[in-house]
Amino acid sequence: MIFTDGRLFVAGQLRDGARAAVRSPWDDVVVADAVEAGATDLDEAIAAGVRAAPAMRAMPGHRRRAILAAIARGIEARAVDFEDTIVAEAGKPRRLARGEIARAITTFSFAADRCATREEQLLPLDGAPT
Repeated sequence: MIFTDGRLFVAGQLRDGARAAVRSPWDDVVVADAVEAGATDLDEAIAAGVRAAPAMRAMPGHRRRAILAAIARGIEARAVDFEDTIVAEAGKPRRLARGEIARAITTFSFAADRCATREEQLLPLDGAPT
């Protein structure tokens, strides 16, 4: 995960990583400077996720719901920034970039709503047209 200060958040800690230029596929212009996670960062993030699983499993549904709903709202609040980034770094048309963003918002919103019940293991994602 990349934060605006240009560091990685791994296993509860901010850390520096290797810098990488993100280039436009259209004209090879540098559109962003990103931090890349290395193999050690990935291994530590996976291990931290495994360690956190019991606490997440025990977390009340209303707290999970609040977290997921906040993520959906955050994506929605920064939709224009995400759209500009997707267009610049992937070369996608704006219409398709907006579709990606809408799908992310929908996915987190559906997941948040599902936290109110525990009746299914699978989350159907065909409930919205995006």
